[in-house]
Amino acid sequence: CPAGPLSTAHTPSISDGAHQQFHLSIQSVESESQLCTGYSPVLNFDVVDMDETIARCVQMGANLDGPIQYPAHGKVAALRAPGGQMIGLYEPAV
Repeated sequence: CPAGPLSTAHTPSISDGAHQQFHLSIQSVESESQLCTGYSPVLNFDVVDMDETIARCVQMGANLDGPIQYPAHGKVAALRAPGGQMIGLYEPAV
């Protein structure tokens, strides 16, 4: 996308019909270095149930990239997909 640095586009909720919905957020930047340091670009997803989502991702071959973190605003986790891509998960506090 030729959008300016760190412009963000949000898609509506996506559902595969059998599982819960998630929201996809995509950032457009001039270079990969604007998004990360030492990692590939990260796809971030808001999830309803962190534990269930991590279990499903691990079953499909992903690995946790560090422990689940519990900041005051919710839960945060990073996974590495079998192809090496980074996936960020966020479960907002209720």
